[in-house]
Amino acid sequence: MKKILLALVAVAFLATSVFAAEPKESFTIDSGTGKKPGVIFPHKKHSADFGIKCSECHHKQKAESDTPRSCFVCHQDPQVEVDGETAPVPGTKKKDVIFHKVCLTCHKKVNKEEGKKAPKGCKGCHKK
Repeated sequence: MKKILLALVAVAFLATSVFAAEPKESFTIDSGTGKKPGVIFPHKKHSADFGIKCSECHHKQKAESDTPRSCFVCHQDPQVEVDGETAPVPGTKKKDVIFHKVCLTCHKKVNKEEGKKAPKGCKGCHKK
């Protein structure tokens, strides 16, 4: 009986690990300003179709086998309350700064080196 229970736990753990590592098809990155529409980010297209390693964007990820944390865990316009007032968390950049830097740097690189046509202008990603 113990062996069967142990086998079931092992199978459940393995199945959870496999499904947890599967990237979402896409998700919306809210601009947060209301000035521009959010960006629908085709996550699975970037990871599976383009072969971009998880650790290229998920910079805190130690190994490719680790389950990456969401960007929004740290980069969600972080605020901390100090003496009754809110202030930015020191050393943590806002999501719009991070996404613009990471996405545009990569898009420019693949356009130049591989002749791709990844979007670089605002309307290429912020579609109405």
